[in-house]
Amino acid sequence: MNIKRNLLIWLFVGIPMIFVLAIIGGRLTVLNYSDWLIGLIVSVPIFLMIFFLFILPIFNQLTNNTFFGQGKEAARILKNGESATATVLYIGENSEGGALTINDQPVLNLKLLIEDGTRKRYEVSLDTLISRTAVAQFQPGAVFKVKIDSHDPQKVVIDNNE
Repeated sequence: MNIKRNLLIWLFVGIPMIFVLAIIGGRLTVLNYSDWLIGLIVSVPIFLMIFFLFILPIFNQLTNNTFFGQGKEAARILKNGESATATVLYIGENSEGGALTINDQPVLNLKLLIEDGTRKRYEVSLDTLISRTAVAQFQPGAVFKVKIDSHDPQKVVIDNNE
C-alpha cells in the first residue's frame, strides 16, 4: 500500500473534488433540488474515493497472500529468490492484536527462524491469511522450504516446488 501516492491523490484530486462537489451542492440547493438528492450527488463520489484509495488496498493486501505464493511479488521471489529453510517458532494473533478473519479464515502472525546456509540464522515475523484447515501445518517446530527475497530477506514465500 503506497500511502504517499494516496496522499498525493487526495491533495491534487480529492480536495479539489470536494470543493467542486460543494459548489455543485450549493447550486442544486439554489435550484431547489431535494435534500436527499443533493446529499447523494455530493457524498457518493467522496465515499467511492475513500473506498478505492484506502479500503480496497487494505483488503487486497490482506487477501493477496505473498507468503503462500500469490501475487506478482511472490512470483518474483519464487523465480529469483534464494532457497532457505523456515522453522515455525510461534503462531498466534496477528501483529495488530485481536482476531481478524476474512471469509472465516484467520489472519495470523507467524514467527519463523530462517536458515539459508549463507548468512546467520534470523527471525521473520509476518501476518498472513491461513486456511483453518492448514493451521495445524504451521505449529511451532514445523519445518518447510521457503524462498527469500535477495533484496529484502524479511520477505519469504513458501517454496512448494521443492
